[in-house]
Amino acid sequence: MSSVLASGLLCGLWAFIAPFIGLLTWAGFAGCTTFFAIGNSGVTGLVKAMLCNITGFGCGLLIIWLSNIIAIPQSAAIFSGIVTSLMCLIGKLKMINYVPGIFIGCFSTFAANGNG
Repeated sequence: MSSVLASGLLCGLWAFIAPFIGLLTWAGFAGCTTFFAIGNSGVTGLVKAMLCNITGFGCGLLIIWLSNIIAIPQSAAIFSGIVTSLMCLIGKLKMINYVPGIFIGCFSTFAANGNG
């Protein structure tokens, strides 16, 4: 029950504070989703969730960057496919072995138009 109350309090606090400091409220909830879905509690789960989301953020930026500098038809689709394969491969590393968390970081990057 304490995790339920702590989650509610922290998410409510985040929703209140995020707009004032220029951050996206929904992105914080995406990060919380990763934390709870991983199933590891405490600092270990928090670190893994953050590393997965940050890795996904980097992958999203890589897709956007490659699509902008290499002007070929359907570049976003091509680089999305290539980097998605890379995301699945790097998800084999122990500290970031939760691929859905990497995907959450990546799609959050797209939703924020690359603004982190």
